Amino acid sequence: MLTITASEEVADPVPDCQTHQNWAGVNPIEGVDQAQPENLPGDYRGGDRLEAALKLLPEAGGEIFGFQLVRELGRGAFGRVFLATQPELAGRPIALKVSADLICESRALAQLQHTNIVPVYSVHRAGLLQGVCMPYFGSTTMADLLKRYRTLKHLPATGRELVETLQNLSKPTRKNTEHPNPAPATERDSPPRPECQTDSILTLLSGESYVRAICWLGARLADGLAHAHERGLLHRDIKPANVLLTDYGQPMLLDFGIAEDLKLRSGLAGAVVAGTVPYMAPEHLEEVRSGVPQADARSDIYSLGIVLFELLTGRYPFRAPTGAILEEVPKLIDERKAGAPALRPLSRDISPALESIIRTCLQPGAARRYQSAADLRDDLDRYLAYQPLKVAPEPSLRERFGNWSRRHPMVSSNATIAIVAIALLSGGGYAFAARHERLRRFEAEQTFRQFEIDTKSAQYLVNSGAGQPKLLDEGLAKTKAALDRYGVDKENWERKPSFAALPIDQQAKLRAELAEMCLQMARGTSARGGAGPEKEAALQEAIRWNVLAEQISGLAPHAVHAQRAKLFKMMGRTEESEASAKIAGDETDRWSAAEYTLEGNELLTQNWHAKALSHFRKALRIDPKLFWAHIGEGACHVGLGRLADARGNYTAAIALWPKVAWGYYNRGLVSLQLGDADVALEDLDKAAEIAPDFSDLYWQRARVHLLKNHAEAGLRDLDEAVRLGVPEGKLLVLRSELHAKAGDAVAAKRDLDAALGTEPSDATGWVERGRARIASDLSGALGDFEKALELEPKSVHALLMKAYVLKRQEKYEACLAILDRAVDSAPENAHARAGRGLLNARFKKWDSARADAKEALSRDASPQIVYQVAATYARLAEHDATYRVRALDLVTIAVKSGIGRDFLSQDSEFSELRESREFQRLVKGD
Repeated sequence: MLTITASEEVADPVPDCQTHQNWAGVNPIEGVDQAQPENLPGDYRGGDRLEAALKLLPEAGGEIFGFQLVRELGRGAFGRVFLATQPELAGRPIALKVSADLICESRALAQLQHTNIVPVYSVHRAGLLQGVCMPYFGSTTMADLLKRYRTLKHLPATGRELVETLQNLSKPTRKNTEHPNPAPATERDSPPRPECQTDSILTLLSGESYVRAICWLGARLADGLAHAHERGLLHRDIKPANVLLTDYGQPMLLDFGIAEDLKLRSGLAGAVVAGTVPYMAPEHLEEVRSGVPQADARSDIYSLGIVLFELLTGRYPFRAPTGAILEEVPKLIDERKAGAPALRPLSRDISPALESIIRTCLQPGAARRYQSAADLRDDLDRYLAYQPLKVAPEPSLRERFGNWSRRHPMVSSNATIAIVAIALLSGGGYAFAARHERLRRFEAEQTFRQFEIDTKSAQYLVNSGAGQPKLLDEGLAKTKAALDRYGVDKENWERKPSFAALPIDQQAKLRAELAEMCLQMARGTSARGGAGPEKEAALQEAIRWNVLAEQISGLAPHAVHAQRAKLFKMMGRTEESEASAKIAGDETDRWSAAEYTLEGNELLTQNWHAKALSHFRKALRIDPKLFWAHIGEGACHVGLGRLADARGNYTAAIALWPKVAWGYYNRGLVSLQLGDADVALEDLDKAAEIAPDFSDLYWQRARVHLLKNHAEAGLRDLDEAVRLGVPEGKLLVLRSELHAKAGDAVAAKRDLDAALGTEPSDATGWVERGRARIASDLSGALGDFEKALELEPKSVHALLMKAYVLKRQEKYEACLAILDRAVDSAPENAHARAGRGLLNARFKKWDSARADAKEALSRDASPQIVYQVAATYARLAEHDATYRVRALDLVTIAVKSGIGRDFLSQDSEFSELRESREFQRLVKGD
């Protein structure tokens, strides 16, 4: 299959190298993975089917897959990308790619979860068309930047100019002119931006030169490529139009629609040959000529080198093709083999080391290029850190000495003092003072960025610390340390350079965050245990932090006084509580995003998931980039059993703060629950790298190692968890299972006996012990789950485990009664709904079964839920044969997702389907 596009225009001074696609879709905010049946039998890649599919492509203003198409963002050879809304989720904006289902882009992207790769959240199919759903955070690509610079006829000098260009391009009044019938943008098209918000990435870019800002972007793209290449995936079409620049400055690789999975490469002619000619490496062009696959990861690196060349110099490095593609290919190969032109004559801001990096990317022979995208990333990061390069040669001794001096300012201090003295004597004092001021501002901004990172850890521990004194104390200590950076409880703290040197907008943002941290100190301090004088002292301390939040004046009065009212109530000071509550009022329509998030966290600590979810969603409508609103909403979804939605929120949190552990940690736990052990392990490894002292992380990772049969690694993690303070009794069941995996039956029995002989102190402990007894003692396990429910009558986890045991005991009526309790406790929990639906079908309660199945699938379309709902529809087919098709569609999706094939042939729930040819093929794996 040959899929090639030529550039419409490649001309100096700045080429418009945009070709067949220009669109954007970025980090998930939330969403429901709407599984759709695969109904494209046979070879649908033929020309007739392709032509038929292209005629079915929708237009803006229409509807498809349940999405309303607002306007077209771009179009390509096989599809179009739309800004769309999802009515069933409050009309949230998303990017929807609708295409002929040709190359299984979703399967390629399903392997990729990286901050700098646009993820696929849900895939939909109908007839000959496929829809790929991605949340929408903007629509600016690097091609848009190049087009703007061509219009201005010069490149920026500073990163601030780059950021300003990006912000101008992302304004909602911009119209799409990349296709014949552009639709005007609306205010809904673009996420709102709080007036005082300055994103950390934009701040970082603004403080650099234009050249260094481009290098930072390039390093992040190389990191994304490295992630894809490590999983055997080539992009094959790196170009400016396929690099999104989100509204908060994060670069992301787009359009893996022609990506090639090297694990599936046959090495034979006739494989996919695709890409955009002006950005192809020599060996990639050879593919066009011969049809035989030759490109590899180094070909993507070459293409990225061309993109960076353009962005750094404003010029395309080669001649643009002017004739028929196949006739031009030999000339283009010869030109590339002659080597790329020098960069420094085109821009005086490019240093010899940077030129060496780009020219190493563009070496004609693949063996002389960077051998991995990770090496390119490392060299770009080293260049930005003024360190020696790892791979590319460094031709300039002067540059190397200058970098050394930057890295060792104390060693070269005498020379520095002499230079400063000469500058002052020659009238250069003003310049030196200006440089000193820039340094103070840089240091202040660095302190602010570290403060933001520290507060994420502190917030997570305090928010997770309900009922866990160790976590709560650790969170309070981290919160206090973060506040001590600015000394907010001291006089004249605003005069310190760490605050005073910040720009006004950052000062406003910092005030708000400091006030939030004070309120967090108040909430955490008041939640600590104790009684009598000890509790009274804790509440007095909480009031002190609450008053300090008001003095900092970073938040509107509601959040401060609402908390104060609760504290006074806890202290028995009724009149003062009522006075504060009156000041706080209940005008929720005037709350800020931070206030909704604070209130949501309060509700979450009390397990009021549905109410908390409403607050987090309101916060995100005001500020879609609020890290803790995403984390909080994800926690609500987990509590409600909507794991696919939760994973989307945690992915958004990672995209916003990739150097904070808690997005990775939570996404890892959700992936573990969804049965995706590989992704769970990768996320927990990343979290451990960032937060190596977080004890719970290690025993959770040990659970993943158990699934992957990594017994020794799991046991090492449990040892580390105990060393960091996790009670050994909490880990006995898991350690027993790991010893069993390792073949040590004696140690496994010893730990299991110890676990069963220890009476747990909380509901979680009883559930864990009951889980350990299921294999050998169902009645004992049932008793443990009942003990858990005595302590926490509404524990959905305990209720579901009890229902599972009752079903194993074939006590179906009792099981249904427990599932009724579970649904009453958590009406939005998909697992409770799906389980009850299946039992309702068993008891021939057809309407109730159908309602539960529909509700469960609307809440969570993870493979486990899809499989259970498929079983329900198979039971419904006893009543109405038309449900067979739906049951077959859903069980096919579940099995292709890795759920159920091993026991499908024995599962009695599918007896109505067992004789059908489609079901038999599914069982056999045909």
